[in-house]
Amino acid sequence: MRELPTVIAVVGGEGTRLYPLTLQHPKPLVSMCGLAILSRTFEAMARQGFNEFILAGKGVRNTLFIKEFFKEGSGFSRRIGLKSDANFMYQPKYEDRGNADAVRFCMDFYDIGGDVLVVGGDHILDITLADLIRFHRSKNALVTVGLKELDETEDISPFGVVEMASDGRIKRFVEKPKEGEAPSRTINTGIYVFSPKIREILEGMTGGPMDTGRDIIPFLCSNNYLVYGYICEGYWADVGNPEALLKTTQDVLHGKLSRIKLFVKQTTIDEAPSGKFKRGALRWVHDSTINKIEKLKTPPKIGDYVRIGAHCVIEERVEIDSSSIGDYCKIEEGARINGSIVMDFTNVGRDVKLNNCIVGRYSSIGDRSIIDRDMDVDVHEGSHDLTPVVGEGVVIEEGSVIGPKKRIAPIYESHRILSTGRFLELGYDKNNVYFVEK
Repeated sequence: MRELPTVIAVVGGEGTRLYPLTLQHPKPLVSMCGLAILSRTFEAMARQGFNEFILAGKGVRNTLFIKEFFKEGSGFSRRIGLKSDANFMYQPKYEDRGNADAVRFCMDFYDIGGDVLVVGGDHILDITLADLIRFHRSKNALVTVGLKELDETEDISPFGVVEMASDGRIKRFVEKPKEGEAPSRTINTGIYVFSPKIREILEGMTGGPMDTGRDIIPFLCSNNYLVYGYICEGYWADVGNPEALLKTTQDVLHGKLSRIKLFVKQTTIDEAPSGKFKRGALRWVHDSTINKIEKLKTPPKIGDYVRIGAHCVIEERVEIDSSSIGDYCKIEEGARINGSIVMDFTNVGRDVKLNNCIVGRYSSIGDRSIIDRDMDVDVHEGSHDLTPVVGEGVVIEEGSVIGPKKRIAPIYESHRILSTGRFLELGYDKNNVYFVEK
């Protein structure tokens, strides 16, 4: 196959659906098993040979935080163990009229004369992209849209939905259809291959919004341009809300994304020198944490599908199953963690129970507290996302009980959260604001 395209990642938006995890940094930098969401996407691409990445950021937070995180690419390459450095470039400050306009600007600015591969900043993928590119070139397409068949049980309304001819050409495109409007169960993944001819067409579209799914694809289809759809085999997920973040983390832990590695040097606790650990599948504990666990008289029970980061203190009588624990965490005696995410620098107190929840960085969960998505209690109507979320820098008092849908953030963030209009305040204590999604 000819040279792989340059990748343009579109990173914009406030990430409000993930509040409170995105109050301190952009959505693409939220941690997933120890690396930023966007790092995980780039990791799966870099392992397929892609090495030129342009980040089309919108807004000061997205642009500056992401530039500081990825820099020129050498740190990213070391973190995932690449033999040669990936190259990262950035969109200069430009008030674009939508993600397609951002792509056009980057193609012009960097004078890209070949195809480009466009991806979203809050998607996780493990797809053989060479097949998509080969299909695009075989059709001499202007644009090829990466597609996925959505299961009948999943809500189709947040997605763009396509109707295709037998040869893959897109006949109709409906963005975020209302009930009964979707022409199929085939959705847009936000992965696009653009041919260089798109530059001229986009440059001629002046004055209006230029969102790829809402504006550009329908325009191209209605004007008889060669727009094709390709159903991608492999893994793809939009991780824009807590439930999706938790589910995708579980999929990573369960080995469903073959190109994503939990550590550069994969170390399973079955390899620990003392042999104290029960054998099991897909358990990774950083060497520095294993060294601390080895000194305990009674080791913790670490089940299958667990990742524990560096320099963690895991005390006796702790039980961890199917969870991701970040770096520099302290899990005190008797704590039980199941199906959850605990991010860096978090302390989990004695006899705490965490079940199917997310705890942000630098938080403290007081002794004997319970955070449980599956708790049998009345829940607020509205959002179907049941995942409880503790934000960054939150202090939960001992003996607290937090059930499904509850979200907690430091009290000084209350105005910012509630001013979005997306959330309903439940109350306050001296440290925190408690809220749910409407």
